[in-house]
Amino acid sequence: DIIVKLVNVTGEARAVAINLGDAEVKATADVQQMKGDDLNNVNILAAEEDCKIEEFTIEGISSQFNYTVPMYSITVLRIHK
Repeated sequence: DIIVKLVNVTGEARAVAINLGDAEVKATADVQQMKGDDLNNVNILAAEEDCKIEEFTIEGISSQFNYTVPMYSITVLRIHK
């Protein structure tokens, strides 16, 4: 697998071009994503979590593709070879 990690600390979603060169990849990827609505969101023990990890699958993956990273987020793409 190819792992791509993306971080967006801005208050706007950002489109990112991903180029994997000559890698032969499957058309789907697994995504783990944590996003908030403010830079002051926190996840600490013994407190209500402001953000939670979401897991989902996306389609349309190839060796070159665009991905829109949500505002205030950390995203991990697991692209299958």
